[in-house]
Parts: sequence; structure tokens; C-alpha cells
Amino acid sequence: MRQLIITEVEGLKEQSLLYRTLKKLLDGVNVFIASTVAGTATLVAGVVTVQVPLLLTTSVVQPAYQTLIGTTGTLYADSVDYNLTSKTFKIRSSSATDNSVVTWLVMN
Repeated sequence: MRQLIITEVEGLKEQSLLYRTLKKLLDGVNVFIASTVAGTATLVAGVVTVQVPLLLTTSVVQPAYQTLIGTTGTLYADSVDYNLTSKTFKIRSSSATDNSVVTWLVMN
């Protein structure tokens, strides 16, 4: 199986003209869009909403603690909290009194 992986193309979506043109030119080759983006955010009462340039149903979000503030818990980012329209996701702590600074990495 032949495949092409396109990386670091901000905003390239399957609906875009560039993507559709590549699909036609590379008929029979699987085309994947791969990118990563990272940043920091601050939890308020155990939750924060983060906006990114590209969020897909297959995106994986990896949160981690940077600065501990309040009662910390277990960090997680569940795909049920992904909003593909606004390109946002939520990072949550299992502690409602967690106000820590977190780092995050989105892998597409």
C-alpha cells in the first residue's frame, strides 16, 4: 500500500481544494494529514477550554501538569469534549479545586 503523509500544513482539511487536488493526482495512494500543536492553559475549577488551528475526530490530546495550584487530580481530555466547529477541546482534572497551569499536545 502506498501512502503520503502531509505534515505541518495548518488548516489543510479534507474539504480543501489542495487536498482534493492531491487526492486526484495521487489516485490509489492514501493521503493523510499529520500535524502537532502544543501550548499551555490554566485550569479554573478543574477545567479549561482550548482553541487550536486544527482539530479532527481522530486527534489525540495529551495534557500534563506544568505548575501545580490547588488540589490536583488526574488530567484528561476526552474526545466527547471536542468541538470540531469551533476547533476547541476541554482539558479536565478529576479535582474541581484544581487551578493548575497545564501543557497540552494535540496530535493529528
